[in-house]
Amino acid sequence: MDNHDLLVVKNLKKYFPVSGGFLGKTTAYIKAVNGVDLVIKKGETLGLVGESGCGKTTIGRCILRLEEPTEGQLFFEGKDIMTYDRTRLRQLRRDMQIIFQDPYSPLTLEGGWARLSVKVSRYMECLRHRSARSG
Repeated sequence: MDNHDLLVVKNLKKYFPVSGGFLGKTTAYIKAVNGVDLVIKKGETLGLVGESGCGKTTIGRCILRLEEPTEGQLFFEGKDIMTYDRTRLRQLRRDMQIIFQDPYSPLTLEGGWARLSVKVSRYMECLRHRSARSG
């Protein structure tokens, strides 16, 4: 990690239990996300592209801790967000968001890709102010 890293995800895993058998015990796990690593630098936006059911939404939900990861490390601005309590998570979620692309929009290189974008609104706000002043 360096000072330009906004979000760092290391070995992110999310397994969902499959119940069955005697007394509804867990008999297996669905590995929705299995070992994802990524780094988003300050000012960057990440677009995750993939087939339906490949884990895009689960990755975003785990980063925001709307789903608790099974394993992995999550750092936002160098701070370990896996240690955050409910209050600090609410504050964090004000600075981060998931944007779902409309799947019915045309697939174009200008951004119509069906994707999940995780962006940090705090840094995008600077761009909006700069654009408003120059425009």
